[in-house]
Amino acid sequence: MANDSIIWGGAGMFNSPDLRIFRFKDYADSISVFETSMYNTAELGFISGMATHPKDENTAFVLFSFKEKPKILRTTNGGKSWDDISGFHGNDTSNNGFPDVMVHSLLVLPTDSFTLWAGTEIGLFESADDGQTWHYANNGLPSVSVFDMKVIDNQIVVATHGRGIWTLDLPSLIQQESEQVIDKQDKQPAIDNSKELMVYPNPVNGGVANVVMKFAEKGRAEVRMVGIDGKIYSTWVLNKDKADFETEINTSQLKKGNYLLTVVTKKRDYSQHVIIK
Repeated sequence: MANDSIIWGGAGMFNSPDLRIFRFKDYADSISVFETSMYNTAELGFISGMATHPKDENTAFVLFSFKEKPKILRTTNGGKSWDDISGFHGNDTSNNGFPDVMVHSLLVLPTDSFTLWAGTEIGLFESADDGQTWHYANNGLPSVSVFDMKVIDNQIVVATHGRGIWTLDLPSLIQQESEQVIDKQDKQPAIDNSKELMVYPNPVNGGVANVVMKFAEKGRAEVRMVGIDGKIYSTWVLNKDKADFETEINTSQLKKGNYLLTVVTKKRDYSQHVIIK
């Protein structure tokens, strides 16, 4: 969970009976409640599961198990809108490989947020491209219901039908994440290129930095602020919908010092040295 003061809850999405999804934020002296929007492309109902993002507090997933209906809805803006990443989009079949079966659980891999695991009644399905396409994860798990998936210490723990508990060790992947090592062979290493990635003002003074991306690749991107100790201090997830893209990031929570601002995309990483004053 990216922010333990934010809680997602609710029973479903339907008008009668009145079913809604809510986003709760716990402040020091009060709790704010936000009723998220409805998904109007298809008539749904009670959810069969819910999941959050490990790095982005505004991203969450709700799961459904209705026949010929969307199975996974995702919000990236705190519940203001929802998108179907299971490929149904109001149709009775998926166009991206997701099966028309019950969905119990979902996990965003903590070491690669482009990789999603969905636990269904016929086994584990995987997306390696942030929900654009899905395939059966033929990784040794049996083709049975996957009820829950949790990251505990350096392991992913999977609970399946028949009282099955399976684990996957992650220490090497976690070490790679902290060291910013790219583990995909077709991905080019991070580069320091002021023509394709710019940050202003730099030094940053005032708690807000403007990040300008001029590379051609579009789609989901992560902006990471990495300290000189190699630790990731802040992460912002965004949708880069055009070649020349500019966004603001809030740096007020960062301590003064030197950082490496890295934009992580599917094919390549881009980095710039940033000073916070």
